[in-house]
Amino acid sequence: MALVLLFFKSFSYPRFGLLIVPAGFSRHALKDSILTDIDKLREAGLDIDSFKDVIQKRYIKHLPKEIVPILIKELWKFCFIKSDPKIDENRHFNAEFLFQIIGHYPEQSKEIFQKEDYINKVTTDDNILYVYIALLSRFEFIYDLLDSSGKAIVSSYLTKNEKMKIYCPFLSKNISEHLKEFLPKATHETFKYLLKLSEKFSIKNEVMMLGIEEYGNSTSYDEADANFNIYVEDYIIDYDFAVFQKYLEVSENNSQIYDRRKFYGSNNLVYKMLFNPNRG
Repeated sequence: MALVLLFFKSFSYPRFGLLIVPAGFSRHALKDSILTDIDKLREAGLDIDSFKDVIQKRYIKHLPKEIVPILIKELWKFCFIKSDPKIDENRHFNAEFLFQIIGHYPEQSKEIFQKEDYINKVTTDDNILYVYIALLSRFEFIYDLLDSSGKAIVSSYLTKNEKMKIYCPFLSKNISEHLKEFLPKATHETFKYLLKLSEKFSIKNEVMMLGIEEYGNSTSYDEADANFNIYVEDYIIDYDFAVFQKYLEVSENNSQIYDRRKFYGSNNLVYKMLFNPNRG
């Protein structure tokens, strides 16, 4: 599963109705019911996007405020502490549920994490730490709340898995520094993540421009083909006139781009998208 999906349509599932809390139903019983439902939703064959849609409609918008601390603490165990075949199967789904709760109740979640030490307790298994990095990437304030032991776990993992640093903007002084370091090293997947990250700072156009500059820096035909795929092809639909002008500028000034065999096809794709009457 791509990490981008953890960082960040509408379906209808009539068999999964809205959350209804019976009178006298304890918070812990509700928590157990929710955890059981997560397992059932995964077993029903839902992908992560469909799962998010269902839990938003059924749970996230209807959770009693009193259960949020209990549910977060329990989900933390299943995301970052415990491990067995069943838990491992459910980990990404449990994590997505946790992420949705934090995203919907950010202030309450921050208050909880400020009081609780368990945010520093993570099993040092690479598969679990992969999900932990996704959490910190999505909610950077949590990293700032970690003590030295929690930060040491992160540091140790990233020392062994340097490619994961691109997903750690919380380690950079600012977004510009992070982009300067990691955008030139981007892959198709990681550039998509950086663009998604840029939306948080309202600088998506600037990042698309930087991607086009990387395309313009291509030093061979093969590199130009690869960079077109990484930095341009999937994002043409979002180009405004200024970004399109940037594309023309770099294309016309690098023979490794305009002399390559695939240039006609890729350039035609850009113009076809630009003049698409259905384009927003």
